Amino acid sequence: MEHIIDDYIAEDSVDAMGRPDVSIDSSLVPTLRQFDHFVRTFYSYPRRYRGVHGERAWNLQGRPTLGDAKGDVQGPGDRYYIDATVANVYLRSQLDRTRIVGRPVIYLVVDAYSDMIVGIYVGFEGPSWIGAMMALVNVVTPKVEFCRQFGIDISSDEWPCHHLGHVLQGDSGELKYKLVGENIERCLGMEIDNTPVGRPDLQAPVERRFGTVPATFREFTPGYVEPDFGERGAKDYRVDARLTLREFTAILLYAVLDHNYRPVESKPIPPEMITAGMIGSPLDFWEYGIANGSGELTLASIDEVALNVLCTGRAQVTRKGIRFEGEHYTCTTADREDWFAEARRCSWPVLVSYDPRDLGTFYLRDPKLQGGYEICHVINPNSDRVGTSLVEVRELNRERKATLAATAHDRLRRRIKHRRAVAAIERQAKAKTEAVLDPKLSKNEQVSSIKNNRAEEKNAQRERESFLFRLDPSQRPDDESGLTDATEAMTRFEQDALATLQDHHDRRNRQGQDD
Repeated sequence: MEHIIDDYIAEDSVDAMGRPDVSIDSSLVPTLRQFDHFVRTFYSYPRRYRGVHGERAWNLQGRPTLGDAKGDVQGPGDRYYIDATVANVYLRSQLDRTRIVGRPVIYLVVDAYSDMIVGIYVGFEGPSWIGAMMALVNVVTPKVEFCRQFGIDISSDEWPCHHLGHVLQGDSGELKYKLVGENIERCLGMEIDNTPVGRPDLQAPVERRFGTVPATFREFTPGYVEPDFGERGAKDYRVDARLTLREFTAILLYAVLDHNYRPVESKPIPPEMITAGMIGSPLDFWEYGIANGSGELTLASIDEVALNVLCTGRAQVTRKGIRFEGEHYTCTTADREDWFAEARRCSWPVLVSYDPRDLGTFYLRDPKLQGGYEICHVINPNSDRVGTSLVEVRELNRERKATLAATAHDRLRRRIKHRRAVAAIERQAKAKTEAVLDPKLSKNEQVSSIKNNRAEEKNAQRERESFLFRLDPSQRPDDESGLTDATEAMTRFEQDALATLQDHHDRRNRQGQDD
């Protein structure tokens, strides 16, 4: 309360010795009880809470929780939630079990109406669009075939989810990519809804799954990270890791199947479900909602969804190919329609979709193409783009630019050094030529004998550059002295050849003068 007294009650004054002082009228100073009564009377609780804890804390912990995060969904598929978390378990490499590879990232897609987990992805891609992309593809993947990949046999009734939703809601991270969001909305008919920053409560249906699903497999997962991890004296759970990514995914799938059959305790059950003998599990709500609420859901092929969730960018059609991230590509349409010849006059941009994990290929997007897309591949067969990710390509480009910048001074020094050396050669050549050149010779006289001069120069060069093996192979020395002798012999030979050429040139000049 001191700052309030300082601002509103205390006044500047001067003491008996003339020094600056502060005077306070004690009759105006309120007691703590009076001040508390004043604040509670004139300031509402929300305003007091926000003033003390901030707006974010109010949204998460102080605001009234009327209704639920599901809003006005009427049935399955009306709204899907997507979110990611880092699993509390360390894994080992599938290539070498002696290597610990860290903690995987789990992506879940949850239906708002039924709490059914309709999509899942487990991998080492950090929370990013790549992981979200894989989870969205899994949403439309038939789960019977998907589970069979991990050695789990189920029927289609146990996990009947392979449909698109009407709205896809996520936080402001993965689904923030504008061009991909436009593709999903335009081509797949799914509306993208991003929650505000710092509002995980709006993602409650999927956030809760990250607590309930791991609880199912916790006791069967060596390397599971307990809450005391990192504390002094606590066990190092990393060395307990035994599972690979594939094995952990299989365990997680069993946990998802168990969740889909477990009753949702916080969800009221309609009387019709009770009379039908349903227990109120996500699977029951899914079947009941389709029959009585949303009706038939939207189906889409895996390829269709995969194409439209890929990252989107711009490439440039040039005379060398379709340039994308510094490399050139081609496709059947470009070759057939002579794009690259036309691009010699004027280049133009094209829309492409690509997988940032592998830039060996990408997809040209155009409604005029069959199916709306066409695959493009690298022109250069020796290119290292195949299997190279976008991050690696950009990192290499950054390193190259950094190396060029770091060596720019040295390269400049070398260029100047070479320029001076070339200039010195030029000056010497001019001086030598001017010293022997007859100024009385006309231009015609100087150029009339070029053909003969060239023939003589060529013969002399041939004699000078011919390979001479002067030593018998059996007589060649083992040390380098033989090389030195050969070098000296070649130098003498060059001098003799130049003397012969000069003598021949002098004779021609004398003959010309006699004539």
